Amino acid sequence: MLFGTGGYAFGDLQVRDTLANVSDRQMLKGWTVGGGLEWAYNENFILRTEVAHIAFDQGNFSTLPAGQSDLGADLNLFKIGLITKF
Repeated sequence: MLFGTGGYAFGDLQVRDTLANVSDRQMLKGWTVGGGLEWAYNENFILRTEVAHIAFDQGNFSTLPAGQSDLGADLNLFKIGLITKF
């Protein structure tokens, strides 16, 4: 079975400048989209693979030196799993 996913994403991003000995932390919001495949091996086991892209908005980390304060994150995830039915 093919499937698609998508929706709202949020994550906690911590950045650290070791030279200036400062760090900052923010909760960033964004979106996610992905899809995958599930294959029923038999009536008790299902193999699942999924790929997802997560894009977060930029946050302003005011404790960092100038020019480095607007940071965001993009993630690409690949997951594989085995589902067992009891």
